[in-house]
Amino acid sequence: MRVRKSLSRMPQPEREAFLAALLQMKNTIANPLEPDTSKHISIYDQFALIHNAADAQIQLSGATAVDPAHQGSAFGPWHREFLVRFELELQKFDPTVMLPYWDWTDGPGNMNIIFNEFGMGPDGNPGDGDRIGLGYFSYQKPDTGSNTTPLPPALVSWHDERLALRPADCDRPLLQ
Repeated sequence: MRVRKSLSRMPQPEREAFLAALLQMKNTIANPLEPDTSKHISIYDQFALIHNAADAQIQLSGATAVDPAHQGSAFGPWHREFLVRFELELQKFDPTVMLPYWDWTDGPGNMNIIFNEFGMGPDGNPGDGDRIGLGYFSYQKPDTGSNTTPLPPALVSWHDERLALRPADCDRPLLQ
């Protein structure tokens, strides 16, 4: 049986494999047969939209509006199912990858590993609609515009703003 690990204590090769699978998911089009390329969406972004849609407020019979996925008894089951589906999608790119958990008692350890430009990116810029401006998950690809993050060493090229990955046999780790 495989065991989920804290992100801050996950060995470097496993963190790199996780990020590589995440980047592949972020840069694989979920609807490639859609002829209108402006309607293409990545598998990762589909999950983001599903989670965002779950924030929708509903109001029944004049009662107070509620976000069912985040306010009330559906929070646990909804997110458990969502994360299981997310992990299964990650494992299509690398079957060895497990979704790490976040140890909230180890704030500095997690912050240093994940919230930097070589991980998920720093906080978004409030003056720019809270968009992430640096890193691999920025609204701009690395090395363009204001995103000064260099291309990840495990990437060989960009195709239509999407990544083409090669095996992670690089000198510099992806997640630092």
